[in-house]
Amino acid sequence: MNKQLFNDLYNASEYYKISNSYQNMISQYKNKIQECKNKYIELKCTKKSPVVINAIFLVFASLGVPMAILSLQGDNPYTSTVAFCLTLLSIIIVILNTLYCKYIEKTSSNKADKLWYDKWGPTVAQAEKDIQKATQELVKFKADNNKCTHFLPREYRDYQATSYMAIAVAKGRADTFKEAANLYEEQLHRWRMEQINEQIAAQNWAIQNSLATIGQQQAETNKLLKDIENLEFYNMWFK
Repeated sequence: MNKQLFNDLYNASEYYKISNSYQNMISQYKNKIQECKNKYIELKCTKKSPVVINAIFLVFASLGVPMAILSLQGDNPYTSTVAFCLTLLSIIIVILNTLYCKYIEKTSSNKADKLWYDKWGPTVAQAEKDIQKATQELVKFKADNNKCTHFLPREYRDYQATSYMAIAVAKGRADTFKEAANLYEEQLHRWRMEQINEQIAAQNWAIQNSLATIGQQQAETNKLLKDIENLEFYNMWFK
């Protein structure tokens, strides 16, 4: 086993492993911040529109006034009183509905503010501190360790490539970097072919499933047509 090559590849794979861990940590913190902000905005912007209900009752109110006037002209005070009462009730409902919608918006806004200061705000503040700390650690780690990757071509500067080649060297399958790289390229090709085969298998399954469905529908249609033919034959000879 080429111990020097193994050590170089192993150190490079550990470098990328830790770097990926830091990146995932930072990504999770950012997702947590965004989730809290989305919840706050969703609750803060909660609105209940009074337009539809108000429009309906304003139509009733607008119809009540001419009805009342026509009733007065027709010497029917009872109908006039009912029309005026319906108009007044419609206006009151419009006012109350508008106030209710404003109350809902204000309540949601206050609830959002309370949750933000009591729960989401501290979560975001802590996540931002964690991001800053993780970012500083990542920068320092890269500055201290990225020399171990300088020997790698750019296309092999990731955890998957370095870890695979390190294992190949450790198992004695490769003694030089060129041999390890060739083994990795062959494995990449096998992975790609497996992925293509899986996609083809999935497509074939979907096609077979569709054909089976079509066949079942055709069988049901044929049965229905046969039943119709039998019914026509029965009606022709027995009725």
